[in-house]
Amino acid sequence: MTEAAVKDVQQYEVLGIEMELGGVSYTIDTMKELWHRYPEHEFYFIVGADMVNYLPKWEQIEELAERLTFIGVGRPGFQLHLDDLPDVLQDRVLLAEMPLVDISSTARWKHTLGVMESAVMLAEKYGADPVKADLAAILHDVAKYWPVSEMEAVIRDHGLNEELLQHDKQLWHSEVGAFVAERDYGIDDAEIINAIRWHTSGRVGMSLLDKVVCLADYIEPGRDFPGVDHIREQAEHSLEEGLIAVSSKELMNMAVAAADDKKASNIVALDLINISLVADYFVICHGNSDTQVQAIATEIRKQAHAAGVNIKGIEGMDSARWVLMDMGDVVVHIFHRDEREYYNIERLWSDAKVVETMGTFVLVDGGVLGFGAIGMIHSSERNRMLRLGEKVKCRVTMVREDGRVNLAMSPLKEVGRNEDADKLLAFMKERPTGGMPYSDATPPDIIKQRFGISKSAFKRALGKLMKDGLVTQKENWTYLTESVPQDQNEDKFARTAWERHGMPKSVAELGCGTGSITIPLVNSGFEVTGIDLSADMLSVARSKMEATPQGHRLYREGSVRWVQQDMRDWRVPEPVDSVISFCDCVNYLLEKEDVVRTFQRTYEMLKPEGTFLFDVHHPNTLIRYEEEQPFVLDERSVSYIWTCDMDHDRCEIEHHLSIFSRAAESGKDMYQRFEEVHVQRAYDPDWMKLELTKAGFRDVRVYADFEWKEAGEGAQRLFYVAVK
Repeated sequence: MTEAAVKDVQQYEVLGIEMELGGVSYTIDTMKELWHRYPEHEFYFIVGADMVNYLPKWEQIEELAERLTFIGVGRPGFQLHLDDLPDVLQDRVLLAEMPLVDISSTARWKHTLGVMESAVMLAEKYGADPVKADLAAILHDVAKYWPVSEMEAVIRDHGLNEELLQHDKQLWHSEVGAFVAERDYGIDDAEIINAIRWHTSGRVGMSLLDKVVCLADYIEPGRDFPGVDHIREQAEHSLEEGLIAVSSKELMNMAVAAADDKKASNIVALDLINISLVADYFVICHGNSDTQVQAIATEIRKQAHAAGVNIKGIEGMDSARWVLMDMGDVVVHIFHRDEREYYNIERLWSDAKVVETMGTFVLVDGGVLGFGAIGMIHSSERNRMLRLGEKVKCRVTMVREDGRVNLAMSPLKEVGRNEDADKLLAFMKERPTGGMPYSDATPPDIIKQRFGISKSAFKRALGKLMKDGLVTQKENWTYLTESVPQDQNEDKFARTAWERHGMPKSVAELGCGTGSITIPLVNSGFEVTGIDLSADMLSVARSKMEATPQGHRLYREGSVRWVQQDMRDWRVPEPVDSVISFCDCVNYLLEKEDVVRTFQRTYEMLKPEGTFLFDVHHPNTLIRYEEEQPFVLDERSVSYIWTCDMDHDRCEIEHHLSIFSRAAESGKDMYQRFEEVHVQRAYDPDWMKLELTKAGFRDVRVYADFEWKEAGEGAQRLFYVAVK
């Protein structure tokens, strides 16, 4: 692989000296051989800067230091103090800084290492070649993150298995990866190539190495999906048991758990192993709306991909009346409630064994309801398993139109809700802005860590505060009603950044929209150029500016200019002191090339020491949008329904908004409907930081959620401060 990496660089030569020497080999041994072969050459030895401190412990370091110059290569910002080195190494160590290279995401690299570790372990346990297993594992996902269009082109242009194009795109990377391993990495071992090709889907007559790599991909330490521990246990007994566990029942359990996560109703799993060749299991459930049906299917697909399972086909997502998901041995049927009652699949397969029923059916006595009814205690509302014939006391949470009722064994949470609401209220009152970067879209683990309560308890408490008119929400923040800032939080963030890095006189705002941030800055004495692609937006901004008390004067004095330009190619007559771009404008740049162009042009348009401030959604935020949808606002003046479609390969999301605005002049409750579609893409934070550095910015900092704290995985919105 080293030879493949440097094959196009004539100055490089790969030598196998250490392997030729055999046994334990130290650097001094390698260097003596090189000095013998090339007596006239001067040698430099390159090491990672973090290894320099260990040089004094190297074998015969005195001779090495006498005849070698060491070069320590560090990451940007790495601190190393050469004065701490012993005398023998003084003046014999040079430092070099290497810019970051965008090779791979951390998660992808960890997964690859995990598969390598698991593959070697399985190979040694079951008699496969561990070297081949190691090599196949490191290359198994070599094409995993290629653009779909490139994979399709390779399959078509090189005569690969075009039948794959009719199946789930998640299957493509295995076929393309096998081709790339052979073409680009010089792998000519058919066994290794096949292990890469079949690691995702498997095949009839799998070789020992095929099984090792396939199973390693499922059980590597980083995998965390329902049933993975059981698969690992089975893999301890035999490869075959492990592979069988991966499919069939564990796949069924995963689908059931995913459906339950999205509150699917009446989840039933049918065992068809001995009565049908169609599948081993059916999983049947229903949603109470088209959106819920789609959300259930999306969650199952996400869980399947997380487990490395490929879905052969999905039908019915558009209509969302009956979604059929074919996962091979497991077929999932997700119905709209009415369709399930009409088709009644359980009756058609009445001779099948019911494996799993989420929730408990009960017969409700008369009394308040006045009749005997069929009730359902959902698993989330059941605090223990119930015995057949047991009598339980429940509360009614919903009465359906057909007379069935939803029940809960847990008591009302009114007391806990009040206590939690008081806790949230006290927390916000202690904060300077009267707000907190937490809302009903915040992940459960963050809520638990910050407040020590569950997500559902948090939402109940938040709902009470909103109902009482004490708080309001904006941009995934929650504010005390009396302290919602007039200016945007982005405006406050910018001012704080300027206090730290120098107060500007001239400012350009990219994606200024209707001037919500521009106008307050102008009124505060800054010279601002508002730049936006939309002429309509700029027209509204001008009108708003003119409506302010000083609007006409400030416009005449040149304190504000409105310019219609594309942020990728924007330009002003003179460089400015600071450039800002807030409200996730950069997320609307859908290609990496466009982001890079924007960074480069912004660098050109800044004065020396100028600052570039912008915010973006964290990639995890887009994923949470997909998971938490639909979002609904139901108010008298305006209502909306907001749904999302996520492209996980590109981390790109399409927002669909149906907005209903009340027509006040009609005198009646008449509403006008508007449809909007917004497409955004989130980028890896490390990649963004790298590209800012490559554009020339000398100091790049990333903060989280309107606060001056380091951004972590729990961040929802990232704020970048880049200094020229």
